[in-house]
Amino acid sequence: MKFCSSSQQSHSTMSNTSSRTSTSITSNEPSWLTQSSWQSTTVSETLSVMLQKERRRYYASCDYLGILPQSSSYCSQGAVILDNDDEVEPTTMITITEADRTQLVDWCYKVIDLCKLERETVAMAMDMVDRFLSSNNSSNKTCEENMAYKVLRDRIQFQLLVVTALYVAIKTNEKTVFGSKLFSIISCDLYSISDIEDMELILLSGLSWYISAPTSLQIANHILKLISERLIIRKSTWADILDEVQYQAEHAVRDYYFVTQRPSTVAMAAIFNALDLVEDDRDRQALHSYLLVILLESTEEYYSIEQIMSSKDRLNLALGESDDHDGHNNEK
Repeated sequence: MKFCSSSQQSHSTMSNTSSRTSTSITSNEPSWLTQSSWQSTTVSETLSVMLQKERRRYYASCDYLGILPQSSSYCSQGAVILDNDDEVEPTTMITITEADRTQLVDWCYKVIDLCKLERETVAMAMDMVDRFLSSNNSSNKTCEENMAYKVLRDRIQFQLLVVTALYVAIKTNEKTVFGSKLFSIISCDLYSISDIEDMELILLSGLSWYISAPTSLQIANHILKLISERLIIRKSTWADILDEVQYQAEHAVRDYYFVTQRPSTVAMAAIFNALDLVEDDRDRQALHSYLLVILLESTEEYYSIEQIMSSKDRLNLALGESDDHDGHNNEK
């Protein structure tokens, strides 16, 4: 998978650009840390709406590659993951892999960073990609007529889908908008303007125009806001927590495992991991206590605590295996 700007970004690059230091809290902290007018009742109501929204079938993703053990996937189409050298009929076997997806996620982060846009836009783009591909067996059309079915069997089309999703995410979520011509240039003219715009219509139609799903970072920020209403913590500690939660949420976008997890599950997992890193024992214990209170107060809205803990361990393990994660923490 090649683009004019390299499509393979190192994890080190992602770590360095996503990292925040406590000295820059004034410019990087969410507005709720300084806006006392944002009442906890409003935050709670907004959070409840997001949790309800993520449970709607329009915003659900399944294990469309068919590789996750004990998946709750609702896709019935079988999937076989192939090596690049395997010679099979491309229209009958899935050829897209986890590595392909991760590589393109990293490319999206690189584009976003170069354009100085919000990194959360990548999460929004990949959410659209994952939901679109999860719909590959939900249509009354035959598999041959279903674009999601075809995309999973054609790396060129898969790249086009991701490029288009990023284009749509920027249009709908950023103040700065780039035209399809720019994305055609970025792809070294591998995709024409019409290719991108045609895929845009296919993507939006495939999603039934449900494009604005809540992200794990959005949910995490609301949960942390509720905690901040009940507990007084130093701003430097909040800055470290917010930095780590953002970093972990971004890392989760890269990991195919989290495609089938609710954003709220990823949010809770990232927060639990971030709180584990708080150095002050009293602060850490208090933060954990209030987080558990919020979780127990809305047990019907969140997924099971077991699933949250499993996601926490998965995310923590992935981060622990990253050579760059220690460097990320040391910057704080």
